[in-house]
Amino acid sequence: MQHASGRLEKLESLRGFAAAYVMVGHVASMYFHGEGRWTLIFRLAVEAVMLFFLLSGFVIRYSSPPGTHTFRAYFVKRFRRIYPLYLIALAVSYGCAALADGRWRPDGFGWGRLLGNLFMLQDAEVTNPGVWVAAFINPVFWSLSYEWWFYMMYYPLGEWKAREETKNWVVFGVSAAATIAFQIEPNWPCMVLAMLAIWWSGGQLAAEYMESGDVTFGRQWKQLGRLLVIAGLWSIPQWTTEGARANLGAYPMWPLRCYVGVVVMLTVGIAWKRAGFVGFRWTFGLFTIFAPISYAVYVFHFPPLDLLEEPGLSRWPAAGLAVFVVGTMAWSYLMEVRLQRWINGKTKGWLGRVREGALGSSRGQEVGRR
Repeated sequence: MQHASGRLEKLESLRGFAAAYVMVGHVASMYFHGEGRWTLIFRLAVEAVMLFFLLSGFVIRYSSPPGTHTFRAYFVKRFRRIYPLYLIALAVSYGCAALADGRWRPDGFGWGRLLGNLFMLQDAEVTNPGVWVAAFINPVFWSLSYEWWFYMMYYPLGEWKAREETKNWVVFGVSAAATIAFQIEPNWPCMVLAMLAIWWSGGQLAAEYMESGDVTFGRQWKQLGRLLVIAGLWSIPQWTTEGARANLGAYPMWPLRCYVGVVVMLTVGIAWKRAGFVGFRWTFGLFTIFAPISYAVYVFHFPPLDLLEEPGLSRWPAAGLAVFVVGTMAWSYLMEVRLQRWINGKTKGWLGRVREGALGSSRGQEVGRR
């Protein structure tokens, strides 16, 4: 994104906030074991990931508008954005788990599980039934499979020569049908499709912004209504499943939280924009510094947490926490800023020719790191 002009700086700030929030949430639950009232405010990691999805949908639509990229260029950009750091994160996750467990096959290791994660088929087995492949050691990997398949579904939907509103209704229909199908027979593909409408909503914000430079309730009310309908469908198991609300972080409460959280975030966000984002600079704006390393912070922060329980560090909790924070930030900078920039330069020739008149070539530079 373009920091100089600040055109999308607020999205950058929100992305940095979401990454920092998830990291602190895991520190609160693992390092401090959820003790202390202060940890309560960091139990909304599900909603933070949904914020990631909204921002991702916005950025992909903004950087790759329909008709501006060949599939080759689009695929290469998405692959190099996700996979290089993800592959390193898989190795780091294994290494940290092996050190913490003191054996070569730590908990969560399995060749079939690793293969499924390499092909982005993973999900959080503690959250949903019907999971095909559990996340490989690092639980945050579950969201990357959703993100990847949202990318792959966006291109054919974007290139489809149909009215925008027709596409909106198709996505709504697919997500609503998948929601019902999942409740009948839980399975991973249906859950991914059920979440598509959330990611797509971020793209609809971008579509309006690109046309008018603004985001309004007048343009977004239909999308909010469609999200509310799907939220209503996800509320059905709350009343038909015994003990459904016992675990707020697992099915069937988990997907309901996703949709309700997104509706709240979109409503507050649009209203805040109408009010000129009063106070944004001194709240979410403080997290802009994390934006350039947000993806790396997200995928790399969890593995070292197991090592903080080692005797040498557990005797000095403050020192261990300081080492964790500084180490995570430094490693994330090396990975996402230095290494990713080098990878982008080396793979530039793989993009092929950009279509004539493509807006995405300039916008892709603005949001290239996303």
